[in-house]
Amino acid sequence: MGLVLFIGNCLFALGPVASLMIQNVFQHPARVVVCMIGVFMYFLSLVLTGTLYQISTSLGLPTSYIPMFAILSVFFQEISRFYTYKLMKFAKTGFEMLNDSERKSVQNIQGSSLSIGCGFALAASVYTSVNCLVFSLQPGVPGINLMDDGQVIGHSSQLFFIRSVEAGALGLLNFFWTLIMFHSLERDGGDGEGFFRSNSWMFLILGTHLTNTLLSLLNHNQNPALCLLSLTVAWLMVLLLGALTGYKFGGSKSSLKSALNRTTTQLEPIR
Repeated sequence: MGLVLFIGNCLFALGPVASLMIQNVFQHPARVVVCMIGVFMYFLSLVLTGTLYQISTSLGLPTSYIPMFAILSVFFQEISRFYTYKLMKFAKTGFEMLNDSERKSVQNIQGSSLSIGCGFALAASVYTSVNCLVFSLQPGVPGINLMDDGQVIGHSSQLFFIRSVEAGALGLLNFFWTLIMFHSLERDGGDGEGFFRSNSWMFLILGTHLTNTLLSLLNHNQNPALCLLSLTVAWLMVLLLGALTGYKFGGSKSSLKSALNRTTTQLEPIR
């Protein structure tokens, strides 16, 4: 039973990210390397948040302030995403040493954003689900409620399922957030109109990220309705941001119809 649960959790948590990696990264070794940069930057933001949390708790800050650190983690992640874009712009000249195929796969904004987005998505899904995936291999987890200095913390009986589905949504959201941010920053030509246009997309990214993070705190209870609310909002944001990302990258109703009909449509190139 533990193995079956583990396989099911893996499919929910890592299946969407695995699909993104297969379609966008694995065909080009250069994209695999760039993808690892995204993974590193995501975990760097978590290390910064964890370090501040350890310092604060050692100074006597109670664990009831965890939501504050969750919000702080969102800001660190978005700062890391922004500086990853800056890093890719700086490293663009270094791609000249690659052959034509590999250079074209990462030098433009579409290739770099896909690679970095997959890196952030992979790191987010693994970090969110790895603890439940390891636990689900066992037939039972004694003392799963005793997670805070011996105090009982309530959780849903569907903990593994909720965390796995949440991890899948979070991976896709990180992918879309990265694509939207990179594209918005690339299109900002430095004029006033471009500045405000890109900032509106930045606020959208930050707002949806904060909303998803704060609602995920509702999963830490025994009320299934609140857990369902959190997951529903997360996957609705996946659909919304997926549609907005397609729009940002030149998608339209006709291109969506062509994709469903398996025909080819020439999209507007991204400069």
